[in-house]
Amino acid sequence: MMFETRVNTLLWPGIAREQLVTELASLDAINLDVASDFASFTQKLDGAEVLALPSYHYSRDVARAIKERGRSLRFIQLLTAGYEQIGEAGIPPGIALASASPAMAPAVAEHAVALLLALCRDLPTFVAQQQRGCWDRQDFERLRSLVGARVAVIGFGHIGREIAVRLRPLGALIVAVTRNGGVHPLADEAASLRPLGQGLAGVEAAFGARPYV
Repeated sequence: MMFETRVNTLLWPGIAREQLVTELASLDAINLDVASDFASFTQKLDGAEVLALPSYHYSRDVARAIKERGRSLRFIQLLTAGYEQIGEAGIPPGIALASASPAMAPAVAEHAVALLLALCRDLPTFVAQQQRGCWDRQDFERLRSLVGARVAVIGFGHIGREIAVRLRPLGALIVAVTRNGGVHPLADEAASLRPLGQGLAGVEAAFGARPYV
């Protein structure tokens, strides 16, 4: 996709507004304009060639505004990973779309692994006991380790692979659950998603125990 030397870019940020504005404004190839809400977005859309915004700003009204006033728009860069709202609202023909999934994957994977560790060590139970000032040692029997555990990662895209990278050093065995059941070097096993229930049933049948999901 070819643009002129300086690209007219409209930014409608969500979080990290100041950082995004500073970084984009420092690029010589960009003529940057910034929207603060839907009204200013529609006012500044005319002439914009690139639109950068999080997916949660995108709606049917945004799609309609792009169709009516965004005749110069050729590229939408999402500042988030998901496409769900984009798919529901639709994009006018001739506009390319990219998400921030690769950039977000490490942080999301770290959060997922943190929650999984909290589940294994039953942190909510012990935090509650700490607050009450008493310990029930029977709860220790429910604690589990990731060493040797088979963890089913549903979807093995950018985030799924980053999760696998973080779980392997903890001793977990990775099951990549994907639409086609294809193998991957970061996974120990693979399972097909046919649909979700069948895919998980296949994992359980294969390994003889309920996996972490």
